[in-house]
Amino acid sequence: MIDRESLQEAIRECLSEQNPNARTCIKLAAYYIILDHMEKDPPNDNSFSSGKQADSEFAQMISERSVSDIIPVIADMMDDLQIVNPRMYENIIRRLKD
Repeated sequence: MIDRESLQEAIRECLSEQNPNARTCIKLAAYYIILDHMEKDPPNDNSFSSGKQADSEFAQMISERSVSDIIPVIADMMDDLQIVNPRMYENIIRRLKD
């Protein structure tokens, strides 16, 4: 069973990557989705802070955003990816199911 602390550690690791790639973004999206479903009483500000200085533009942009703000953007990105690169999309979906 995934606990909240290990999930947040995994998120921090993704956010601290020097050169995040699509795989990192996919993992991060999955972690945020899981975290969102785990939280019964979200914090008042509904934001995530890694506690570390984020190096990537993506990590900086999402560090102060709520999960509910981030997920629709990632969902749109996945819709676009399904059109422009169906093979990569299917690989991502398959990995998320595993």
